[in-house]
Amino acid sequence: MEKIFCTLNDKMVEKNLNIKKIQESTSLSRTTISNLINHYSNGIQFDTLVILCKLLNCKPGDLLVMHDIELKFEEIDSSIMELSNEEKTIEDLLDLTLNCLLMIDGKNHNFHFKIECTFFHEFEISSYKIIDLIPSIKFKHFLKNTNFPSYIEDYIHKELKDFVREWIEIYINSTE
Repeated sequence: MEKIFCTLNDKMVEKNLNIKKIQESTSLSRTTISNLINHYSNGIQFDTLVILCKLLNCKPGDLLVMHDIELKFEEIDSSIMELSNEEKTIEDLLDLTLNCLLMIDGKNHNFHFKIECTFFHEFEISSYKIIDLIPSIKFKHFLKNTNFPSYIEDYIHKELKDFVREWIEIYINSTE
């Protein structure tokens, strides 16, 4: 699947800029800048692109890049350990072993890793809150050694978080 990424964060590092400096130097809001850095935006206004290109002395193609990327996590093993059980709330520790299948611009990566995730869930309202999600050192080592740009690493982390959220929702619904 083709996906467009904003490289603003990488450009900011190159130019030794932070959100505040960009906000003070332009008419852009902190929210707009933050959304672009954190990939929360589904698009960018041409005016915003012009402002950023002028500030960073670059072209639109330097701020927006497209990659053919497919990412899939598969569960290999899982276990849940109850850490605490209060009247209406349980704190659990999820230990999950995953296989990651990543294809980016025609290059395939396949690796196994573990995560630990601590979460609370409430019986009566079927809600949960992730307290901590810790990928293994093997996961971090893989990302470091592949030298992916920060926006690709951010994308992988976001997708991993979404996978774990979905896993927890299925688990909670199956225990009710």
